[in-house]
Amino acid sequence: MKNIIHFAVLAMVVGFSACSKDDSPNDEAVNGGTCRVISAQGVVYGLNASMTLSYTAQKQLASYISSTGTDSEGALYHYNANGELIKEESFEGDNANDINAKTEYTWSGSKLTKLEFFFKNNGTLELQHTGIPTYTGNRITSIVESSNGIDESKRIYTYDALGNVKSVTYQLSDGVGGWENSERYTYEYDTKKVAKGFDVILSDEPVILSPNNRTREIVETYNSQTQSWSKESDLRYSYAYNASGYPIQISLGFLGNINLNYACD
Repeated sequence: MKNIIHFAVLAMVVGFSACSKDDSPNDEAVNGGTCRVISAQGVVYGLNASMTLSYTAQKQLASYISSTGTDSEGALYHYNANGELIKEESFEGDNANDINAKTEYTWSGSKLTKLEFFFKNNGTLELQHTGIPTYTGNRITSIVESSNGIDESKRIYTYDALGNVKSVTYQLSDGVGGWENSERYTYEYDTKKVAKGFDVILSDEPVILSPNNRTREIVETYNSQTQSWSKESDLRYSYAYNASGYPIQISLGFLGNINLNYACD
């Protein structure tokens, strides 16, 4: 489950990049989406926050390290020859060699067919869950996670007309073949383009990406007794855009502001 705490706020929303006027990018660079966030700085929850990112030679996100106050975390991303994400490794602190969790992705015919979630236990990364996606056309509409062959949870995805993830509903197995609602995330977007690469960090699942910038996130929990949803949070983002239509500053209201630094080809 995704939690909007500490630097996770920055990790979720800083995935919006801009080509500055100083870079003077040509139309091909802007329209081709080759602008990439390389660092970000700001204040979140009253704490100084920063993030640095690196990319592969193919302009795919290779790593990030973020910090808020005295806390820091990061991730490494690995791809196959087709440019498909095959592994995401997470670490706490700034030691990228001390991996505490990873997700491995299996592909077939340009479709994701399996996710495997590993977490550290007594110093060793152990497989905890396996996820199997289902599709409508070429779009993932759900992922069922199981452990030791027993279904435990499910994520259901809906999309808007532009292909943005409109909602993610989390469900838990009732143990007898059915599913019970647990949490729901609902999103709104602008109509601007995001930079290639950093949308990986923004997304709920780094292989399910949205083409536009998130402007609102509503988190709800489900009450099984009343069979109704209750709003837990409602986070809105606003942006300062440059002339090319890319955000150069993200405002989170009372939570703080994030300034972006970037590179464009």
